[in-house]
Amino acid sequence: MANISGPDDDPGMGYSREHTQESRERILESAARAFRRDGYDTARIDDIMAGAGLTRGGFYAHFRSKADLFQAYVGRELAFGVQLRRAEREEPTGASAAFDFYLSPGNRGKVARGCTIVSNAADVARGPLKTRRAFTNAFQAMREAFAEIAHNAEDPDAAGLAAIATCVGGVVLARALADETVVEELLEACRDAVADGIQES
Repeated sequence: MANISGPDDDPGMGYSREHTQESRERILESAARAFRRDGYDTARIDDIMAGAGLTRGGFYAHFRSKADLFQAYVGRELAFGVQLRRAEREEPTGASAAFDFYLSPGNRGKVARGCTIVSNAADVARGPLKTRRAFTNAFQAMREAFAEIAHNAEDPDAAGLAAIATCVGGVVLARALADETVVEELLEACRDAVADGIQES
């Protein structure tokens, strides 16, 4: 059974700053799973807090509303950009493996552990300006990571943006398709296009 903290999990109730920050991170991680899996409208605060091992009563010690939580979630650095930088640091050709995984048929179904852009871009687009600004800041960090990977291209920034659009668009379409043969053809074409674009000299 999950360890459930009490409703007074509040920075003003004697908890350390480290404990409060840890609780906030647990909420954000649970929210990321819920928002990716269910979308903004369907995700419920009760389920998010249960997934974090906390009671609903503690939610408002960290966030003003579900909209505030969603803004914090989309404002985090996008995971794909982090993965690309890590792959490139560990091995110069590691980015190719990261792209191949992202654009693999098996990855398209991993919604709760998947890409924020694929799962929630439409929610962000319907949200308030401050949420779109938070998402834009996170997107810019990923854009820089893609441009670094595409450093051999004539215009690394343009090549990186094209790679982002190809990756995201490919997975969005693949998730909507029911024919596995078409899915594989689509994603293979996307992988080839990304590889060609970022490796131009």
